[in-house]
Amino acid sequence: MTVCIAALYEHGKGVVLVSDRMVTAHFPIGYEFEHQEDSKIMPLDDGGTVYVMIAGDGLRGNEILNDAKLQMVHNERDVSLQETAEIVRIAYQKFV
Repeated sequence: MTVCIAALYEHGKGVVLVSDRMVTAHFPIGYEFEHQEDSKIMPLDDGGTVYVMIAGDGLRGNEILNDAKLQMVHNERDVSLQETAEIVRIAYQKFV
């Protein structure tokens, strides 16, 4: 089971994000292991102001968010939070 925790500090001036790094692979039986290269906390913008936390399959989540991040980088302007959510939704639908 994935654990993602977010906590605001200083009345919303910042946030602390924490997650595990476990990946579950389903061979004939379920197998969990820690994956060092992929994180379940990922920045979507170059400025590091928009982060997404992945619950569930971390490898698949990273594929989805890498696709979303490419869409964010190709924008010539700042993207609103609502536009960011739409970019992530579209990327998710490509992989489902």
